[in-house]
Amino acid sequence: MSIRNSYIPKKLDNRLKLSKNKSWFTVYDLIWLFVAGVIAIIVGITLSIAGIPVQVLTGLIVFALGFILILPTKVGRELRVYQVIYKSFKFNSEIKKFKFNTVNDTRNLVAFDSIVGDENESPKFVATKTASKNKSFLATAVKVSGFDLFRFSQEEQDLLMGNLQKLFLRIELNVSLVKINRPLELKSNKKFFENKIIEVNENLKWNKHEKKSRIKQLKSYINLHDSEDSFISSNNTDREFYFVLYSTNKQKLYKEVAQLKHECSTVGFKSEHIEAFELVNVYLSLINPYQKKYSKEYIMEHKDKLDDILSFNNLKQSGKYLSVFSESQNEEEKFKYYINVTNIKEYPAYPTRSWLAPLVFSPSNFVMNINEIKNEGISQKISQQIQVLRANTQTHSNKDLIGKAKLEKESEILWQLVEDLSSGNEKIKRVNTYIYSYDTNLKQLNDYKQIFFKQLKNNKILIDDMSFLQLTAFSGALLKPTDEYGNKYGVHIPATALAESFPFLSSNLRDETGTPIGLNELGEPVLLDIFIKDDNRMNHNGFFVANSGGGKTTALKVLMTGELAKGNKIRAIDPENEYASIAHYFGGLVIDAGTGREGRINPLQPQIQLIDNDKDTLSRKEILQYHIEFFETWLKTLFSDRKNINEMAPMISFALGELYQTPKYVKTKKITEKKVEWYPTFNNLIDFIKSQIKSKNPKFQAEIYDDCVTLLEQNFQETGKYAELYNGPSVITPKATKDIIVYNIQSLLEKAPNLIQAQLMLITSIIQNEVKLNNLMTDKKMFVLIDEAHLLLDEKNMMALDFIYQLVKRIRKRAGSVFLATQNLEDFYSTPEIAKKTKAILNNSIYVFIGKTLPQNIETVETMYRSIGGLTESQRDFLLGAKRGEFILRVGSYETHNIKFNISQELENVIQAKVEFN
Repeated sequence: MSIRNSYIPKKLDNRLKLSKNKSWFTVYDLIWLFVAGVIAIIVGITLSIAGIPVQVLTGLIVFALGFILILPTKVGRELRVYQVIYKSFKFNSEIKKFKFNTVNDTRNLVAFDSIVGDENESPKFVATKTASKNKSFLATAVKVSGFDLFRFSQEEQDLLMGNLQKLFLRIELNVSLVKINRPLELKSNKKFFENKIIEVNENLKWNKHEKKSRIKQLKSYINLHDSEDSFISSNNTDREFYFVLYSTNKQKLYKEVAQLKHECSTVGFKSEHIEAFELVNVYLSLINPYQKKYSKEYIMEHKDKLDDILSFNNLKQSGKYLSVFSESQNEEEKFKYYINVTNIKEYPAYPTRSWLAPLVFSPSNFVMNINEIKNEGISQKISQQIQVLRANTQTHSNKDLIGKAKLEKESEILWQLVEDLSSGNEKIKRVNTYIYSYDTNLKQLNDYKQIFFKQLKNNKILIDDMSFLQLTAFSGALLKPTDEYGNKYGVHIPATALAESFPFLSSNLRDETGTPIGLNELGEPVLLDIFIKDDNRMNHNGFFVANSGGGKTTALKVLMTGELAKGNKIRAIDPENEYASIAHYFGGLVIDAGTGREGRINPLQPQIQLIDNDKDTLSRKEILQYHIEFFETWLKTLFSDRKNINEMAPMISFALGELYQTPKYVKTKKITEKKVEWYPTFNNLIDFIKSQIKSKNPKFQAEIYDDCVTLLEQNFQETGKYAELYNGPSVITPKATKDIIVYNIQSLLEKAPNLIQAQLMLITSIIQNEVKLNNLMTDKKMFVLIDEAHLLLDEKNMMALDFIYQLVKRIRKRAGSVFLATQNLEDFYSTPEIAKKTKAILNNSIYVFIGKTLPQNIETVETMYRSIGGLTESQRDFLLGAKRGEFILRVGSYETHNIKFNISQELENVIQAKVEFN
C-alpha cells in the first residue's frame, strides 16, 4: 500500500444510518419519533372536548417538541437534545467530589499500583491496578526522540514513513503513545558549568586574567539557565514522547521493547528504555503539570504504594472540567488548577503528512491508546462499506461528477486496504486519543480551547468535549491497558495512517557538557559539545560554509568561546584578523605570521609530525627523517619559481641531515625538546655546506652545491628577502603554554603566493606538533580552526591541502578537532584532485555547518553535500533564504538540524561580534 494513500475508514460499527448528512438519523432516533407521534396522538385524543383544531394543534406542538429533542447539539458526539437532558440529570446524581483518604478516595482514581523488578536490576516495570486472570498488567515505557520530518526530501520521507508503518505494524501489545510538555530541564548542563568554575579556581597554571575571563564566561552560561527569558531557562517547555506498553508477562514486554527500539533505529529515532521511576514521573506530568518531578529516591521509598504520591488531595468534577486543589488548609493559600480532558471523535479521512502536528505543538498533552484487534471481521465490515459505496456511486447523480469520483476513489482505497490486510502488509488498530488541557484560570482555559479546537477542525480533526464525562475521560486517559470508552468509541486506523500522523517532531541535540549555541527549527535549544563521542559521532572535526554576511565567523567565535571557557586549547589560522579579540580576552597570543618579529618559525627546527602509524614517541632518527622530507618540500614550495629548485632542494635537505649528525647535535636524543636557540639556523647551514665543500667532502663535491650556497646566501642572509622571517631561532615554540594562539596571516596574504604557501606549511607543522604534545602532556582538548581555508589551496602546490587532510584524518586519535571554514567553496572543487581531497576531508568531518548561500553558489553546495547524504529541496530553499546566523548542521551520518545561533549581550561583548543576530 503506498504510504501516500493513507486513509482512515469511517467508523466500522453496525449502526444503521438513514440520512445522508453528518446528523444522520439512527434507528433509535426513528423509534423516538414514533414514540413522540404516539404521545402526540394520545394527547390530542384526550383534548377531544376542546375541538378538532385544538387537538390537531396540540398534537403538532407535542410532536414538534419530540422532534426538537432529537436535534443534534454541539455537546459531545453531537448528542441529541434528549440525550443532553438525560446525561445532565444522570450527572447530577453522580459523585462529584473526591478527597484523599476518604470514602471517595482520590487514590482509587490512580492507575499505577507499585514498582516491580528484580533485586539486581534497575526496575523497569510498574504494576497497574488492572488485572487479567488474577495477574496484574505491567507497564513499561520507551522514550523516543524524533526529528523535523520536513527537512527531508519527498522520497526520503516516504522511506521513513514506510519504516514507521512497520513499527506500528509490528507492535503486538496494547500501547499508549504519550506526548507531554515539561518545563525545560537542563540542570546537568548548569551543574557542569558550576563544576568548571571550581576547576578554574583550582588551576595553578593560569594567571588572574586567564581565570577571571573564564569564570566570567562560565557564569554567563549559568545566568542563561537562571534568566527567565533565556532560550535555555526552565520557563521554556520541552516536548517528550513515550511509548507505554502493557502486558501481564515481563518477558513479552522485554521482547516488545527490544523490537520497538530496533524499529525506532530504522526510522532514525533515538530511543531509550526508561526506568520505572521515570515512568512514574511521566504519569505525574500527565495528570499534574504543575508538580515538579519526584526524585528517584522519593519514588522508590513509595514504590509499594504509588497511589499515595500520585493521587490528588482534593478533586471536584464539573460538567466540562475537573478542579484540583492543593493540600493547604488555608483557603487563600490553596493552589487550584483546572483539567479539561477531551477526545478525538473524528479523524481526517485522507490524513496529510504529520497530521498530528497541531496537537504536538499545542500546550496540551495527549494520550493515544492503540489497541490490537483481530482482523477477522474487519475485512467483512470494510467489504460492506465498499458495497454501500458502490451502491451510492450507481445511484449518484451524474451531474455531480466530483462527488461521484470521490466515492469511486474511496471504494478503490478500501479495496487496496482489504488486499493489504489479507497479505499481512497492513494492520488496523483501535485508536482512542485523549487531550489534556490545563490552566489555573478557567476563562483562559475556555478561551484556549475554543481557538485550539477550531485549529484542529481546520485540520479535519473533530473533538468530543466529553461533557458530563470528564471523570470517564480522565480515567480513560490514564496510563493503563484498558479503555472502556475507547472500546466503545475508538476509531479503526490502519498502521499506515498512524505512521502518517508522525507526532515525533522533536530534535534532541543537548549535550550535558555542551555550549548553548542557539535554537533548532522546532524552537528547541541546541547545546553542542564537539568532543562528545558516540555511535554517530566518531571524531570531532567540522566544516563551515557560508557566503559573506552569513554569520560564519561569529558562529565560530561562539564555539571557540565555549571551548576556552571549558579549559580547552585553540589554535586558529586567521586571515582577516577576526579572532584577536577573543585571544586577548582569554589571555592568549596573537602572532603576526607575516613578519619575522612575531611570526618567525625556524624551518630547520624539527617538528613531530602526525602519521598513520602514530606512536606515543618517535625516535630521533624517525623525527629527522620526517623533518628532512618536510624541509625539502618546503624549499620547493618557497622557491617554486626557480627552474632548478627540484635539483637543489634535495641537496640542501641532505646537507641539513648531515648537519644534524655533527657532534653538537648527534648526542641529543630528545631532539624536539631543546631551547629554540639550540637549533641550527640558515647561517649555520650555509657555513656547514661551505666547510664541507672546502674540506672536499665527497658528498658535497657536486657543482650544484655552489648554486645552493648562492641561493641560501641571497635569500636568507643579511638583506635577503627571507632573512628576517626565517634566519634565526623560532619565536613560536612547540611547547607554548597559552590556551589560545591566533596566527594572524592578514599581512602574510599580501606577499607572494609561494611565500604564503611556505609559511602556512610551517604554521600547520607547528600546530601538528602542538596537537601531539598536548595529547601526551595534558588532558585538554585541542580545537584547531583554519578560517578562509580556500586561501590555502593552490592547484600547483597541493602540500598545504595535503597537510590539512592529514591533520583532519589523524587528529581524532589525539583528542583534537579541526574545523575548516570558507566562503568560497568553489575553490575546493576547482580541480579533480582538489575535489577528491575535499571529499575525503568532508568524510572525516562529523559536523558540517552550511549557511547563507547565493543562487550562483548553490550547485557547488549541492556537490559538497552529495558526499554526505545529499541536499533536499527544503534544505536548498532554507539555504537560499538563510539569514545571518542560520545554518544547516549535519551531525554524523544521519542527524540533521536547522539551527539559528543565539548571541546574548554578554557573549557579544566577549567576542565583539561584527554582526548582530539573536
